[in-house]
Amino acid sequence: MAKRGKTKGRHHHPLSDGIPEKVRFYQEFYLIVCEDEKTEPDYFKGFKEYFPSQSLFLVAVGTGLSPLGIVTKAIELRAAKSFEFGKDIDHVWAVFDVDDHDAGGKVTANFKEAETVAKADHINLAISNEVFELWLLLHFDKIDHTVAYPRASIYDMLNDAAKKHNADFKYVHGETDILSLTKQYGDENLAIESALELISYHKDRDVLASNPITNVVSLVKELKEWVHYFKYEKE
Repeated sequence: MAKRGKTKGRHHHPLSDGIPEKVRFYQEFYLIVCEDEKTEPDYFKGFKEYFPSQSLFLVAVGTGLSPLGIVTKAIELRAAKSFEFGKDIDHVWAVFDVDDHDAGGKVTANFKEAETVAKADHINLAISNEVFELWLLLHFDKIDHTVAYPRASIYDMLNDAAKKHNADFKYVHGETDILSLTKQYGDENLAIESALELISYHKDRDVLASNPITNVVSLVKELKEWVHYFKYEKE
């Protein structure tokens, strides 16, 4: 976990919802830059409710960019937010999928450069092969780690899992109603266990050759550790 006491300045800024936040009082700052413009950032914003007041400040944004574009945006936003809030950004994550980035040529080159730039600029990566929705699916079911699933199959499996709890549900990629259903009926501990099993199975493979896998679990575990830390500290 990061070192305490990184705040500086006496800034007082309004957020997009109009609620003022005294950023200088927060002990940790997370910036999470996502590929998806809605589902992924909304998922991570959901963690805010678990943190005690003025403990961890979390900003999650969607971009719709390529992997390299996401990493570049994360670097830009880290500098901009650090200046805006007068506070070092403690943790920066880029969240994106493999999708078609193992196809070769410029697409794969973009992905590999994103990994290189992220490592050089200390940007943590939460990559899913093929898609972020794999992480949501793992809240409901374990999957065969020896089978490479195309994204359409993950979407179908997620839809089927959700329908067990809501017969009228229909998963539509890009819509966020799956998040509330996952929160209500899914098992986060199962998701963590399952994701770690997938990572262990693919431990000697490049992520582009590791289907299915999702390192979203690493970011989630980190956030959960901070939840436990701050709740203990408050008590």
